Amino acid sequence: MSNQELAQGVETKIWNSTFIKVFIINMLVQFCVYMSNTLSGLFADYLGAAATIVGLVSSLFALTALIFKIISAPAIDAFDRKRVLLCSIGIMVVSFLLYFVSKSVPMLIVSRLIQGIGMAFVETFNGPLSDLHDLAERWKNEANGDEMGIVIEIDAFLLGVREMM
Repeated sequence: MSNQELAQGVETKIWNSTFIKVFIINMLVQFCVYMSNTLSGLFADYLGAAATIVGLVSSLFALTALIFKIISAPAIDAFDRKRVLLCSIGIMVVSFLLYFVSKSVPMLIVSRLIQGIGMAFVETFNGPLSDLHDLAERWKNEANGDEMGIVIEIDAFLLGVREMM
């Protein structure tokens, strides 16, 4: 929606097909991230890593994401946003697939680093999600983060079920 349409009071529904698709994609990415954040330390311990390495594996994701957020916003503005978003989701998928083939701690560390790079870009998109899809300015940020709350609840439920078994 253009600024002229906003000034004239043209209404746009926030729950359109584009928003729903992006919402679902973000929910799935967040689900995978929260699951991997929870399980990466346990997996490193299972692989025989020392306690300090388990902490390193657990924190590398956040540190890498923080460092790459510095370049993610300028990259998003400089290049085609849709392609950058698709590439960042692709990077996330690659990092999740690396978990399946990780048989050593160094491989797990590489997958966490790659995941942090992808997440830096995905999270930068998550903030101005409504702006990315030309939704009305007054709706900006209203539904952002809803998928993260849902994912946290699902993860907590699944971990609770696992503990009961």
